[in-house]
Amino acid sequence: MTRNLRIIAIAIFIWGLGEGVFIYFLPLYLEDLGAFSMQIGLFLGLAGAALALAHILAGTLAYLFGRKIAISAACVTGMIAAWLMFFGDSLPFFILGMILYFISRSAITPMSSYIIASRGKWTTARKFMMASTMFNAGLIVGPLVGGTISEQVGLRITFGLAASLFALSTAVITLITPQPSEQAKALPRYFAIFNNATLRRFLLLSTFILFAMYLSWPLTPNFMRNERGVSLVAIGIFGAFNALGIITANLTLGRFKPQFGILLAHSLVAFSIAMIWLGTGSAWFALGYFLAGAYHTSRLLISSQMESLANQEDVALVHSLVESTGGFVLLIAAPLAGVLYYCSPELPYTVSLTLIGISLIAYIRFAPRYTAIREPFEIPPDTSDIRSTQHEHMV
Repeated sequence: MTRNLRIIAIAIFIWGLGEGVFIYFLPLYLEDLGAFSMQIGLFLGLAGAALALAHILAGTLAYLFGRKIAISAACVTGMIAAWLMFFGDSLPFFILGMILYFISRSAITPMSSYIIASRGKWTTARKFMMASTMFNAGLIVGPLVGGTISEQVGLRITFGLAASLFALSTAVITLITPQPSEQAKALPRYFAIFNNATLRRFLLLSTFILFAMYLSWPLTPNFMRNERGVSLVAIGIFGAFNALGIITANLTLGRFKPQFGILLAHSLVAFSIAMIWLGTGSAWFALGYFLAGAYHTSRLLISSQMESLANQEDVALVHSLVESTGGFVLLIAAPLAGVLYYCSPELPYTVSLTLIGISLIAYIRFAPRYTAIREPFEIPPDTSDIRSTQHEHMV
């Protein structure tokens, strides 16, 4: 492992630890501040819109000024956002901090590009595997700490702890070596991607697939606490199971070609939704959270399949495009989940299961054939976890 990769590994572990202490409780804190389900969905949708735009802007910033500057700027934004959420004792002030935090998740785009362009003997897939494992290792520990602290002194303190950890992570990431900018190549690469009709059609199909899988997720913590009587400590434990599930899904589903892996991800996410919705105890809920990790792996499988439809030099931009799609999915899924939850807390789960069945059929019928473009297929782990899932984790 090169020096820069060691620095990245340390920085993203700390960031994952910081995000983990609050991300699985974020909808609950919005509720504590006075928001009801439809408002929670709307606020998360606004954050998703900001995330989608931020990924595109971060990719452009990285090409124009260098990846280190883009990564550092996003990390500083995330640190400031966490402090705003900590000091924001009113709903409008907190929402501002939350939106800024989702904007900071645009660090995924230049971070992915930096990892791809970094030198060393490791393959790109192995570099991503290291990054994802380190982030999710932090994300496993974070919810356990956050759940215990919030149960004792309240959820607000978790944002202060996260801000302190983000400050440390930001200081570490500034130690990486700068990489050259690619100003002359930025716009032509974007045009090349969007002029690819096959890639555009698959992107539209992928958006529906991710939407179907994600619809039940945004208000799941509220469902757990309000409908199933689960404590904050237990929700933190479930969050740790979710992070462990992401690692496990990356290591297992990532061994398959994208077509088969995406089909398996449909099934695993459907089972996770059923267990969270119909489960009768903590063991079922924990298993549901664990299997839900397949959602994040499905995003990577989609990225891998999209790579085969683009030029090799556009791989980093393809990852950026998929991450932007994740923000768009949050934009449309979270408000709808809020409306469905308001009508009936169980409705997001039934609708999501129905849509997953439709998306499974659509994928079998319309997905393009995958062709490996670089090396024997090995999926890069979840770059959406180099944040920092939504949300891409719990929100």
